[in-house]
Amino acid sequence: MMRNTKKAFTLVELIVVITILAILGTIAFISLQGYSGEAKNSKVTADLRNIASAIETASTRNSIVLFDVVSGTGAQNQVAGTFGNVNSNTGATLTFGTNYRVGNVNFSAIGQNGEDFKDPNSTNAASNYIFAVVTIPTFKSYQLAGQIVENDVKKARINGTYYRDPAGSDVVGLISPATASGALIDGGEIGIGTANNLY
Repeated sequence: MMRNTKKAFTLVELIVVITILAILGTIAFISLQGYSGEAKNSKVTADLRNIASAIETASTRNSIVLFDVVSGTGAQNQVAGTFGNVNSNTGATLTFGTNYRVGNVNFSAIGQNGEDFKDPNSTNAASNYIFAVVTIPTFKSYQLAGQIVENDVKKARINGTYYRDPAGSDVVGLISPATASGALIDGGEIGIGTANNLY
């Protein structure tokens, strides 16, 4: 008579193994989320540098004026900032009498493909990177803002040239009209603020 000597895992052993694998998977998932956020922030920072370089190049070649860097005329580009509502395609006046324009980046004006500056992993346009720009052509100044997230808090990473207010020590900067934290509001709305609000 032959005996069956093959052995298998018991139900308890299988449950223990599956539980351990689930715990390890959860830990890995949480860890990778942090890396994903850091990678996205790094891409936004690098993209800001690339956009700034494209603006500098186009401006140096005199193929654009800084007002051309701002795109759109729709409501998505209207800004409620420290100095009131501003439409991106109409000049407005700061308190010290300098015209500026605020809105989304006009990628075609600087010879760039706007699709290259979107989140490649996102299928939702609302969660794409947010880039916005303010220009002061009189002083050949501009600033760019890209939204980054640190510890689940939205902040604005700033790049560009800066202009100091001749009437004081404030620097023209980009802030959210809703917060003083420097976060950009979804939709690319931005405002003008002071050096304290620059990130």
